Amino acid sequence: MSNSSELHKVIRALAEELADKVIRQISKLSVEQLAGIADKRGRSNDRSPAKSAKATPVAKGKAAPAKAKAAGPRRMKRRKGNDLEALRQGVLTALKKTDGWVKARDIAESIGDTSTGDLAFPIAYLRKLGLVEKKGDRSLATYRATGAGRSFKGELRNLEKSAKSASSEE
Repeated sequence: MSNSSELHKVIRALAEELADKVIRQISKLSVEQLAGIADKRGRSNDRSPAKSAKATPVAKGKAAPAKAKAAGPRRMKRRKGNDLEALRQGVLTALKKTDGWVKARDIAESIGDTSTGDLAFPIAYLRKLGLVEKKGDRSLATYRATGAGRSFKGELRNLEKSAKSASSEE
């Protein structure tokens, strides 16, 4: 039994020695190094999110007021009508090139220099006009052009005429 108590004492002494060494090393590091922001030479990393944060001076003994960022909906960038129409035309031509169902990422690749998120509104608008069909939901959604032989601009004109006639009847 004395062997196990001796072993425990040795292990405890080694653990305390290791803890002391770790604490001494940590106390030598800067805050940036502790947060993993600085590289081995102590310089700040360009990829760090803290680089853009500005330090605010705080009076001794007082805590800095917390700035709460409201979590709200993502701000959408406003696009011009010409850009949206170009995307709609691109979606229609991409869908008419293929015979079957096509995923949004394939449509985006065929249009070029656009993401699937940028196609959401134009595709929804084309679906509303009845020019595009959708099968599936979210990432499994596939699209195809309907058999309607009407042109896109003709559809827009018809939609505008019906909107004007509906507003004049009121």
